[in-house]
Amino acid sequence: MKKRILIGLCAAFVMLCVTGLAIWFFGLPGGVRIDYNSCTVYSQEDIDSAAAVIIEKMDSMEGCVLYSLKYGGNDELDYCRSLNEQADYVESIIFDSVFRSPITGGGAWEANAIYTWQWHLAREEGGQWELLTWGYA
Repeated sequence: MKKRILIGLCAAFVMLCVTGLAIWFFGLPGGVRIDYNSCTVYSQEDIDSAAAVIIEKMDSMEGCVLYSLKYGGNDELDYCRSLNEQADYVESIIFDSVFRSPITGGGAWEANAIYTWQWHLAREEGGQWELLTWGYA
């Protein structure tokens, strides 16, 4: 009987530690952790407005939970311009993300898996950020 109690307590302790580490690394569910990565090109407001576009897209991906976004640079302007040649983009921004797929999976999703994707956004002079492409980093 004591052995079962001890095993149960050990299992509960391990689960608590794993959960704590997951929250520390990925942030709290429902709240996205944004890493500005010492960016000197864009203000925090610029980065937050671009991140909001990604968060909105992730909200439309039913069952996915976005944990974190990390500023990944701004050196893809030519690539972004090639994705929409009608636009006159003057700025680009890249994010790396970590998110969990739907718990039950479905479609192309592996059930309850952690994914890392890269997101490319650009904007015209005085315009809003446009999400151009996203996927495996």
